[in-house]
Amino acid sequence: MDKIRFITSPDYPETQAHDLWKNRVMNTREFKLKPGPGLLTLRKAIPVFPGAETARITVTALGIADIFVNDSRISKDELLPLWSDYSQRVMAWTYDVKLRQDPAFLHVLARVSPGWWSGMISFGQYGYRPAAFGCKVEIAGKGKSEVFRTDESWETAIMGPVMYADIWNGEYDDYNVVTDPDYGMNWKNAVILENTPPIVERMGPPVRVVDEVRPASAFSWSRAVEDGTDFGHIEREKTYLGPKLKRISVGKGTHLTYDFGQNVVGRPYFQVKGAPGTAVECLFAEMLNDSGEKSRGNDGPKGSAYILNYRSAMARYTCVIGPDGEAVCCPRHTFYGFRYMEISAGGNVSVSLVKAQVLSSDMKPHYSFNCSDTAVNKLMKNVFWGMRGNYLSVPTDCPQRDERLGWTGDTQIFCTAAAYLADTDGFLKKWLLYDAQDSQKGYGGAYSDVIPRLDIVGDGNAAWGDAGIIVAYKHYLMYGDKTLLERHYASMEAYMDYLSQFGLDGPKTAYGDWLCYEQTDKRYVSVCYYAYDALLMRKISEILGYADKAESYEDLRKRIVSKFRRDYMPDGELTETSQTACLLPVAFEILTGEDKERMIRKLADKIRDNGYTLSTGFLGSGILNQTLAMAGLDGHAYSLLLQTRDPSWLYPVYQGATTVWERWNSYTVAKGFGDPGMNSFNHYAYGAVAEWIFAYMLGIRPDPDRPGLQNHAILGIRPDFRKPEEIPEGQSRIRFAGGSSRGYTSQWEFRCGRLYWTVGIPARISATVVYPIHKHIEYLDINGVRMTASQLGARVSSDSWTFELKGGCKYEIGGEECEF
Repeated sequence: MDKIRFITSPDYPETQAHDLWKNRVMNTREFKLKPGPGLLTLRKAIPVFPGAETARITVTALGIADIFVNDSRISKDELLPLWSDYSQRVMAWTYDVKLRQDPAFLHVLARVSPGWWSGMISFGQYGYRPAAFGCKVEIAGKGKSEVFRTDESWETAIMGPVMYADIWNGEYDDYNVVTDPDYGMNWKNAVILENTPPIVERMGPPVRVVDEVRPASAFSWSRAVEDGTDFGHIEREKTYLGPKLKRISVGKGTHLTYDFGQNVVGRPYFQVKGAPGTAVECLFAEMLNDSGEKSRGNDGPKGSAYILNYRSAMARYTCVIGPDGEAVCCPRHTFYGFRYMEISAGGNVSVSLVKAQVLSSDMKPHYSFNCSDTAVNKLMKNVFWGMRGNYLSVPTDCPQRDERLGWTGDTQIFCTAAAYLADTDGFLKKWLLYDAQDSQKGYGGAYSDVIPRLDIVGDGNAAWGDAGIIVAYKHYLMYGDKTLLERHYASMEAYMDYLSQFGLDGPKTAYGDWLCYEQTDKRYVSVCYYAYDALLMRKISEILGYADKAESYEDLRKRIVSKFRRDYMPDGELTETSQTACLLPVAFEILTGEDKERMIRKLADKIRDNGYTLSTGFLGSGILNQTLAMAGLDGHAYSLLLQTRDPSWLYPVYQGATTVWERWNSYTVAKGFGDPGMNSFNHYAYGAVAEWIFAYMLGIRPDPDRPGLQNHAILGIRPDFRKPEEIPEGQSRIRFAGGSSRGYTSQWEFRCGRLYWTVGIPARISATVVYPIHKHIEYLDINGVRMTASQLGARVSSDSWTFELKGGCKYEIGGEECEF
């Protein structure tokens, strides 16, 4: 971008992320975060001519940059310039700078840590890569302008107070070191870094502090007590609640554990007072050890922080108190996934103003939800917090362990649910047009299974590699952006060209229905997804008016369907037997007519025979209830949603989850913790059930013929009409449900033997309303006025009335008598 060049220090330390990654060890309580030499620090005094009126600064970095102008941070944006595929591009961000009292200089200072560029999270893919900074300052006024860019005249040093920072391992801040930029530092002129990625204008929202969570409680402890278990249990000394949380004293050898009551992603903020040079150490955890027993997966005494599932991500924060005897502790070059923070100190300190600052890509939430089942309400809250934590720069799988990668299968499964919860438009546009397209370059058109690409992970695998097409189409349905499809079409065609080398077998088969309870043949999954790719490409081609392309993709789809029938239905019956195997050909329009109806009946029987518990993994669960709804099996969808046995959506809720888990049974009261090799307690993929809750329980759906919920919607609720004999033991009917998304509101309830439904439609648009019926009715009450089908202009079928309503007001619709 406009000749900005990256600069670094000639003294930048030659640490090798690859060597550090190869030699990593599992997280243990004995680990101590050590200080390094400091971060790359760069400065320049930019002269301001008399009469200057405006100033703008454009910044970018290879790493994570914290940037100041005249001692003030340039923005509330965090972790700049965010994550991209550094082999292809890095983003630049532009900010206005206020000129106060005709200053002679703008003093620019930047601190840059390795971040995604060359930290542990890079897996050492590119070997030694020094952090670097790029900048342009534009000053204008009274017909004059001047431009200054990073060059060799900038001064650099490796210095504190941030002595070490890494996304996985954490941050070490030492406020006891001399940090005056003019005092005693060995400043040297910068060097130009060659062979750097192209710089492009930023796209998508920034990462910001979007929320703050205060601790719900805290407790102190000093030792573990032997009790016959492997680790024993901690002996709590004091518990702090309410006002007692404001300031807590911690002595040497004492641990202070804060419980924020919510698994969050972000960083701690607190103030500490103590002797200068005292180190305050923090470790973070999603869970506490429940018994002290190794057989239950515990890694320490009962009641202490459980950290084994972070694997080799040490996730620590150390803050050394400065010469004035106090410090504001807030790491800015990393982020953590945690519910618990454990503090210990090398001397007596007092801790106050503790909070968790929640970091996320800044997407405005636009949903609400409430129903008669409190566990479902909690599930929806968990889904939102899981999205908030993992939609950070790019959509990732988990935010806490030595991974935090952009797994694409998770992305395509969840993206529609996400669009109901918050404004994901800019976030996913950036992911598609920058990150997904960049992952293909040099790899024959294959989308990487993690985006941004990481070469130790594969590409072009079924459901993961296909995300570049699936997300684009789903985004179009939710936002109606035809231009996005046009800009992304060549990329999608490149992926289809890549798949053509495998004949009709479809994508690669690395993952299948990930973490399922009932296996489905992986090649079967690939063939189904290839048919889905062809179907979506036909639809997208039709949307864009590419008739010849649409015909070609439809021909491809028919050939894949024929292969499916030959290989998996040789005698007319499906050879695969799992729930997911039944779901895929129905959801992806592979089967039609009687074959489809027979598959739906088979799916219904399998769910019933399995005690209304699911056996699906990531792929099947992501489409399960939506497919049941499209097949008319609403009762089965409700019975699965309200199931509390393992595996089910509510099972983790009843185990105390505050986010969606990676596994259905990541923790159980009966057995303890799951395998720490892969056991995240913040993994949003299974939260895709929220798509069904919005689209069918609340009845807010995009209209494929008029895409984009800001343009039009289909409003069609599917209430819990289960008869008493259809409700599994231990469940109760949902009596009411209500909520909102994208400006639409929907609330239904059973009252006085009738179904009443209130809908709100945004102004200046209309909606197609589908009111469900179970027997013939003569009229509907609309805002208290009886109206016949002809008066409404309604299309009447055996199960619904369909009619149009104008936006800008609410409507109460009633009339259906409910016979339970």
